[in-house]
Amino acid sequence: MTVYESDYIIIQYSEEKKLLERHWKPNSYQLNDEQFKKEMLHVLEAVKKHAVLSVLGDTKNFLYVILPEMQIWLDEHVYSQLGKYGVQKMAFVNSEDFYAQLSVEQSIGESTKNYQVQYFEGEEAAKNWLLETENEVKS
Repeated sequence: MTVYESDYIIIQYSEEKKLLERHWKPNSYQLNDEQFKKEMLHVLEAVKKHAVLSVLGDTKNFLYVILPEMQIWLDEHVYSQLGKYGVQKMAFVNSEDFYAQLSVEQSIGESTKNYQVQYFEGEEAAKNWLLETENEVKS
């Protein structure tokens, strides 16, 4: 089910899979810092509201470059918070834009997160990894 949608992102939640998906849209290149913060806070709110174990960050169409000061904000206000609400794993589908992808990896690499993160070329491989984790957690 779609829990939030804007011109830049779609956030969906599967209660059965305990999976939150965020899919960035191609016009994410139009984001400014304040809009990016707003969109990422929607991700955090969705995690708080639902029983999320895994997050898929589909950044294939993500074209906003996260600058160092925004990376710090992102860690303090979003990435470092997700584990507190139950997130155990996050998978990223790599951006087609080199600089955007590098900024995503720097953001998560510098984060004080307490969950596992992996990067994938495609959505199917990312979901398989996330759902494998969910099954292991249930056992």
